[in-house]
Amino acid sequence: MTRANVISINSPNYGNRLQAYALHQVLHRELGEDARVESLQISGGSQTPPLWRRAAGKIWRTVKGICSGSPTLPDNRLPLFASFTAQHIPSIYAADAAAVSARSGIFVIGSDQCWNLSWEVGARTDGAQCATGVAGARKLAYAASFGLTYEAMTREWREAYATWLAEFAPNTISVREDAGAECVYKLCGAKAQVVLDPTMLLATQDWEALERRPEISGIDEPFCLKYVLGEDANSEHIDKVCTERGLHIIDLRNTELPVGPAEFLWLIHHSQLVCADSFHAAVFSILFKRPFAIYERQEKGVCDMSCRFDTLARMFGIEDHRANGPVFSWNAVWECDWANIDARLETERAASLTWLREALAAMSIDEPAPCVDLDASCCGCGACAASCPTSCITLEENAAGFQIPSVDAHSCTGCGTCRTVCPALAQPGCSMRPNVYWAAAKDAAHKQKSSSGGIFGMLAQQTLERGGVVYGAVFADGCKRVEHMRAATPAALKKIMQSKYVQSTIPVSVYRALAADLAAGLPVIFSGTACQVAGVSKYLHATATPTEHLLLVDVVCHGVPSPKLWREWLEHKQTQLGCSLDSVNFRCKTPSWESYSVVYQSGGSAVETTPFERDGYMKAFLQNAALRPSCFECPAKLRCGSDITLGDFWGFSALHPEVDCLQGISAVLANTSKGDEALAAILPATEHGPASFEDVLRGNPSLGQSVPPHANYAAFMRAVAAGASIPQIRKL
Repeated sequence: MTRANVISINSPNYGNRLQAYALHQVLHRELGEDARVESLQISGGSQTPPLWRRAAGKIWRTVKGICSGSPTLPDNRLPLFASFTAQHIPSIYAADAAAVSARSGIFVIGSDQCWNLSWEVGARTDGAQCATGVAGARKLAYAASFGLTYEAMTREWREAYATWLAEFAPNTISVREDAGAECVYKLCGAKAQVVLDPTMLLATQDWEALERRPEISGIDEPFCLKYVLGEDANSEHIDKVCTERGLHIIDLRNTELPVGPAEFLWLIHHSQLVCADSFHAAVFSILFKRPFAIYERQEKGVCDMSCRFDTLARMFGIEDHRANGPVFSWNAVWECDWANIDARLETERAASLTWLREALAAMSIDEPAPCVDLDASCCGCGACAASCPTSCITLEENAAGFQIPSVDAHSCTGCGTCRTVCPALAQPGCSMRPNVYWAAAKDAAHKQKSSSGGIFGMLAQQTLERGGVVYGAVFADGCKRVEHMRAATPAALKKIMQSKYVQSTIPVSVYRALAADLAAGLPVIFSGTACQVAGVSKYLHATATPTEHLLLVDVVCHGVPSPKLWREWLEHKQTQLGCSLDSVNFRCKTPSWESYSVVYQSGGSAVETTPFERDGYMKAFLQNAALRPSCFECPAKLRCGSDITLGDFWGFSALHPEVDCLQGISAVLANTSKGDEALAAILPATEHGPASFEDVLRGNPSLGQSVPPHANYAAFMRAVAAGASIPQIRKL
């Protein structure tokens, strides 16, 4: 299996998100559907802009909007962008060039303006945007864009990019614009191929399948889509033609319009005219054969980017569509020669795909080892050990306290079974867009026993009543560790209830028992984190276990903290409290679900209740200081193969102030028809209603994105691994 790391801009911009989607799709087609393609989220510059600079920028944009008569409005698009990225563009965090170069696999830089010095990623000083430090044989640039000319680059930036580009192997740099090819040649003497933006490598029907009708007014009448990213200096020109043609204007500067990337596609496809200063607005107008006029972008502090349209105009013969140009003609806009453009598109598409295929074929793609060989990527699910036919793999705790596979090389036959079941090596499949609900049990006792709205308990209870079993995480050895177990009775099920913020171990015996129960035809629920669900799903597939009676339930996961840290913390609390602790409730709803507490118990009685934000262990967990390394690039979010995803519906009270949520509301995502059927059986006993994926993601971003590590993560985990005491660790 090939891993492809994509380096580009990651921003809430329509063209940016759609080009990233397209490049992922094309790479999957060229490398194989089992390829693991991930976008690297690289922060801009050498560090995140300080708070004062971000605040000043926000104030400036607001003042500028008020002065221009277009005050800044709440951006209703951001949740749509977040959900689009979460569902279609697997992304992970990479802090800097060192983190980038440490990754395995190949690197594809581009597309979009990843080398534009006006944007944060292009202005990085460590060369991460060129994957500096990665061998030239392992990287290529596809349709990368400077968005400016060589003359617009300062001497310092010319020297920096000359060094970084010189690391590429011959014939591995392609760019989106003629000006970009000139930049590469003058910087390092290499010849760069000019290729199509990846959005133009997909067929129009591919985009039609992705588009979604927006929930805004006026789209059933003839309209002009106006998309101006810079200064709105051409409004009179646009207003005049729209009045003449009887078109009303849908202006995407209005951030109150709930228009994400999929809705953007729909608007272009169904418009009567597109007027924009956006490169990708022109691209999709071409793909959907919509009349369009392109304006030069005018924006303070941003370099002249007209070279982007120079190449597009040359390739497709559309110079007369440039509204600020000398040969612009409205007749050319209305009477476009689409047959000629289609012919040019097919020629350019074939040439671009040929270049990409040849560049990929020449790359050094390491063949996978016959057995698991993981470090930071291992998620500890244990599927490899359970599936190994010679039992040569065992899970052992490393210095930081995380379970990792240990292989007896003498017993390994190199069959590769472990690699096929590993979520980190064999990327899980993507889930369909789920049906989303908010829900809470009507029975107060169910809610009280749960960490959220009581939905898991209801699903589990129903399974037991049907003669089935439930698998989930329980405290073991008092409460020193957490492991998965089989529950066939209400008493055993009670141990599975409620959140446990410690990584759970899944013993090989549990995998085997799960397979045996399914083979016997029992109804079964398996619950766990996304990576655990992915491992179980792949194990059952590899062992040809029937799964028609299996319901897979994953929980929205922030990450899993070190079991070793938990043991150290528990000993620290016992010393501090002067008693032995045998139980912990991480999510006591005191004073409420949203303001929960951590309760430490001894002999069935509470001995300490602490608000979660003041508990030292919870601080380390929620601030990402003690998580497993794989949590920062989770391989399974939204694509673990679960039937149902459950989590807290944070932010629900602001959406539905009329609903009492003091004791908890669950976010419920039915990902499959099996999930729909299971929920239909319990929903009558709940308070519930429809919800949007975007609303859930807004309050619980861990649903779709991995968290970044704490700034002091490395030092913190070194201290844990070295066996430092809790007082010593807390000083870090």
